[in-house]
Amino acid sequence: MNRDCMVRDCWDNGWHLEWTRDVSRGTIANQLDTLQNNISGMSLNDIEDTWAWTIGTTSFSVKSARHKIDRGFLPDGPRTRWNSLLPKKINIFIWRSLRDRLPSRWNLSRKGIEVVSITCPICDHGVESAYHTLWDCTLASTAWSCVFKWLHISPPIIYNLFAKESSWMLFVVSPFGPYGDSVTK
Repeated sequence: MNRDCMVRDCWDNGWHLEWTRDVSRGTIANQLDTLQNNISGMSLNDIEDTWAWTIGTTSFSVKSARHKIDRGFLPDGPRTRWNSLLPKKINIFIWRSLRDRLPSRWNLSRKGIEVVSITCPICDHGVESAYHTLWDCTLASTAWSCVFKWLHISPPIIYNLFAKESSWMLFVVSPFGPYGDSVTK
């Protein structure tokens, strides 16, 4: 297929798509079938093209896109919150840790990636999971102990940290609290 072709070049009273290699099986073939099913009922006309946002409001907003992603594509769990005061990589790290999507040895082994050992390489005690790496490992617990002592606060109860919709991380990520309401109300 010519990469510089226009949509109208693939239309001649029906869609005519030509590929440089055979697409007959696998994921690409399934995606191509889905695409062809989606566009089979469409036709071209001479009306001027316009941009349209049909999710939520009539005009695009990041909020409506985030709500759509949270409701439709992400697994159950805390809603996506981003804190503009934190670096993007910290927001992403917290988001991934809340959803247990860090590349720990345990998660890699669950995905079928061969790992020599799922034991934590730092303390050699316990399975290297997101929870262990962030809280249970001797290095992590020592680091957190120093942080809480430095901040003059009591450490949280560990088993409550990752509870759905009640995680302290949601307060870190969102200046408005976990439910979108202002903390200062």
